[in-house]
Amino acid sequence: MLETFSSLATPVNFYLMRHGQSEGNARGVMQGLRDFPLTEKGRTQAAETAEFFRDRNIDAIVSSPLKRAAETARIVSDVLGSAPPESHELLTELDTGGFSGLTTDEASVRFPEEYRRFRSESWAAVHDAESPEDLYDRAVRAWGFLASLAVAGKRNILAVSHGGFMHWLVKATTGTRSWMPLLPMGNCGIYHFFVDPIPGNGSVYASWRLMNHRIPADGTGPSVNLRPQAVPAP
Repeated sequence: MLETFSSLATPVNFYLMRHGQSEGNARGVMQGLRDFPLTEKGRTQAAETAEFFRDRNIDAIVSSPLKRAAETARIVSDVLGSAPPESHELLTELDTGGFSGLTTDEASVRFPEEYRRFRSESWAAVHDAESPEDLYDRAVRAWGFLASLAVAGKRNILAVSHGGFMHWLVKATTGTRSWMPLLPMGNCGIYHFFVDPIPGNGSVYASWRLMNHRIPADGTGPSVNLRPQAVPAP
């Protein structure tokens, strides 16, 4: 998949950010494509997290069109005084199928065998949920869209999305096609992917520099620095 970045001419920072706490999060329901707005706590989280980006020269903000992500992106852009974010369907949350709108307790009672498999297989076990194959393909296409912004001259790009789909944005860069292992995805958690082209040979250095880095006062998640690796383009 990393051949997607082979046409870049200069280094680019891609930031992925999960939305702030939504009303669905607060109720403990599995949201999927259900469209919940942010809570007041979620708005505070978004405003606090925006400070992380103040000195990072963000020159493009894009988001999922679902309310919880779009509102998070708007709050960040307002704090930064940047252009309004644009929404893109490729960044929307996965379809959680038959578990949509249910709490984990409700799902375990209504679909006991499916829920048992869900505990070890994640959404691959849930009827009518978006498949790992489709999620991987959508993640590759989403990276193509983000790379096109970089080719057009953007150097510090923020994409606001959802915990489920962000798993696949990360996994696609490593060629992983399974839900497991799951990754930490706190509300307003930040993932930072740095791509540095190697002049003259179509290769790039690609590095995940932050994973689930959290700014809000209710807790800070791990910040992971990974060693860059040269990835040749075909």
